[in-house]
Amino acid sequence: MSHDTRITAIAKMNNTGMSDVGITSSGNADNTKTSNPSATGITKRRLADITFSNDAGGKLKLNGSYNAWYNGNKQTQSSLRNTYLPGDSSLIQQQQRDVSNNSLNHRLSIRSDWAIDSMQSLQSDAGFSYRKNDANTNSNDGTYYNNTDNLSFTRKSDVSSAGEGYGLNLNNNYRKRFHKPKRTLTANASVRYNKDNNIGDNYNTNQYYYPASTNKNDFISGEDKTTVNARGNISYNEPVTKYSTMTLSYSYTYNKNENDRNVSTILNGDRFTDSIQSRLNNNYSNEHGISLSYYHNREDKFRFSLQMDAQPFSRGISLSGFNNNYNLKQNGINYSPGLYTRYDFSKTSNISLHYNVALRVPELSQLQVIPDYRDSLNIYLGNPNLTGEKRHNVYMYTMLADKKAKSSFSININANLVQDKVVNDITITASKRVSKPVNANGYYSTGISMNYNNKLNKYISYSLTASGNQSSNITITNGVQQLIPN
Repeated sequence: MSHDTRITAIAKMNNTGMSDVGITSSGNADNTKTSNPSATGITKRRLADITFSNDAGGKLKLNGSYNAWYNGNKQTQSSLRNTYLPGDSSLIQQQQRDVSNNSLNHRLSIRSDWAIDSMQSLQSDAGFSYRKNDANTNSNDGTYYNNTDNLSFTRKSDVSSAGEGYGLNLNNNYRKRFHKPKRTLTANASVRYNKDNNIGDNYNTNQYYYPASTNKNDFISGEDKTTVNARGNISYNEPVTKYSTMTLSYSYTYNKNENDRNVSTILNGDRFTDSIQSRLNNNYSNEHGISLSYYHNREDKFRFSLQMDAQPFSRGISLSGFNNNYNLKQNGINYSPGLYTRYDFSKTSNISLHYNVALRVPELSQLQVIPDYRDSLNIYLGNPNLTGEKRHNVYMYTMLADKKAKSSFSININANLVQDKVVNDITITASKRVSKPVNANGYYSTGISMNYNNKLNKYISYSLTASGNQSSNITITNGVQQLIPN
């Protein structure tokens, strides 16, 4: 290649393996935990990397990389356990378990840096990714009474899943300087797109011999996911006076997610849709960010800044499932004003104080009223009466240093208080756990740290440090609210 272009290629291959016998904390072998193995089995890894760069010394520079990696894992386990029961009887449990996992990934990235002129530049990034994975687990269990000729129970389980997807992303950063000092303009625009498809099968057969009966529990699932994200922002910095500047920035973010999940049960060869676990979920959000800040710095004595952030938004969600169709839209605005001050007693001693409050509207997923049954043991319910959180943050820092005495002392104090904090009200029964977001008060956290340093001579110095914190959290379980201090 020429002196302007460079290419580097790397390839790696290796296998790793481990016994399926675990070691306890006392140093004894333990091969009885086949249902939750700690072994890794045999793993194959393949890796390839290629990077390139081109810099001819002109206005345009290019560089990029291509990465590919594969991981394959296989585990085979067998166990035999004999449990002795009262009355000279015993239970013999036998299990055979085979597990395989494979994943393949490709990623391509390219970056260009373009110096338009001495005052402007543009950086562009583009990327493509591809991913594929599959997993299979096959288990065969048998339980015998007294001896292996007296079979009482067998279970066969075949679970498989596979997924495939790809992603695209583009990002551009533009920067412009002006002849007037401290005046700058920056802009950014980016787009991300991801598409994934996942399928899964779950076949279970339980057979009892005394009395004779057979129970089958078969599921087939499929899920399609699509996400789109677009973002743009622009920021302008203007010097107002010799000692102060003002910054105005605007950003826009668009998100869209589509999730189509289908779950079916199989009974006597016929396939039925599971209306509880199947659902179509589409949601979007348009979020605007407006920020105005003023910064004043009076020659190493007094400085302060005022900042006001506002985030108007519109969100929407469409849910279909559990025999319901529901559309929910939300419009609102989040605020976050803040104040920062600092005073310098000298070049080595200062005190600073920072305070801000954030008003946050609940997320749309917290307001939706259709129960989320994707995990039948852990059900999530929305709360349309939920209100937003009010977060207060205070931070103070002081540094006192004496060059002549060669000593310094610093103290750091912070406090955080959240009003109407959103917590999950959890209801636990014998068959399920239901979570619902609610508002509660009582959450706070405080902290303090101090440090003293002193240098006695050229060779000896010492430091003393002390710190402490106090916080209170909130839990609600089965209607009982508790404040937990820490």
